[in-house]
Order: sequence, then structure tokens, then C-alpha cells
Amino acid sequence: MKNIFLFLLILFIAVAGVYAQVPARPGAFVNPVTTVCKGVTGVSFTVNAATGGAAPTSYEWSLIGGDNIGTINGSAAFPVNVTSPDGGRTVTVNFGSPEYIEEITLSVRAKNASGVGLPREISIHLNPIPGLPVLNSPMINEGNLVTLMASGCAGAVNWYKAEAVSQANLLAANTSTFVTPILFENTVYYANCTS
Repeated sequence: MKNIFLFLLILFIAVAGVYAQVPARPGAFVNPVTTVCKGVTGVSFTVNAATGGAAPTSYEWSLIGGDNIGTINGSAAFPVNVTSPDGGRTVTVNFGSPEYIEEITLSVRAKNASGVGLPREISIHLNPIPGLPVLNSPMINEGNLVTLMASGCAGAVNWYKAEAVSQANLLAANTSTFVTPILFENTVYYANCTS
């Protein structure tokens, strides 16, 4: 009886010792994105470091929810083991355009030589790719301004002075109409529908 007790005690200590060496669950997501349009690329996700347990040597990231839902750091084979930058706590996700999937999960686990810890997960809603806005194309005389209108957009319309969608080119945000300055030459403006 004494030998059985001693054996169980040693076994318990051994199991507890191994378990204590697995990293803890990663911390919360930093400024998480929970809604994106299908097909969006270059979205960065970061988790706070795991606290407690043994130190992680890397983080395992996965997208869960179906086929062709996206890539993590360019890989569609999950889990993706990430060691840098910042020890693997940050990744770049390119979202796919799955036809019938609207909700996916991004999962991350801290990992070391003893195993992987519990996952930290976030649900991400995939909005459909918005359609192109329909624009009026008025003709005006030199020295006048005009109100441009976009219709047929289920989301918000942003207006740009160049085709490249960037903050530097943004003229007006979240409005289906745009009033130009006084025009003295042919000018092209761009409307972008976002969901």
C-alpha cells in the first residue's frame, strides 16, 4: 500500500511538473478587428503575452471555419507557427472570399517544447464584398461646382481625388454625395463603397 501511494505521489508530481511547463493562454487581443469585408488583405492581429506558466518560444495561429477563408503570414496550412516579430504575438491575415461563410474564428496558442497552452480566440464576421457605386456624371460649365452622387452601395461611400484608396487621397468619408470645388478643367473623382 505504501509503494502504491509513493508511486501515485511521484506520478502526480511528474504530471504536475510537466503541466506547469506549458505556457499559459495568450493575453487579450490588442485593438481587435471583429468585422472585415471578404477579400481584405494585410490585417494585423496582436495578442498580449501569455502570463503564467512557462515562457513560450512561439505562438501557433489558426483560422477556423471552412476552406479558403484566408492566410496567416501567407500560409493557408494551419496552425502557423510564428516566432517573430515580438516572439510570434503578431501576424498578418489576408481574408479569403468564401461564398457561404460569414463567421470565422482566429485562434492563437502559446507554445514551447513541453506543448501548447489553451487558445485565445476571437470571432470575425466576414461582410460581403460591396458592389460598385453607381455615379451621376454631370456636365458643367467652367467655373462652376457640381454635386456628385453615388447610389447602389449597401455600405458607406468614400470619395477620393485619385484611384488609389488612401488617407492622403481621401476627400470625403461616409457620404453618398460630394460637392466639388469650383472646376476650371476636366477632373476625375473616385468613389469607393465600403461595408
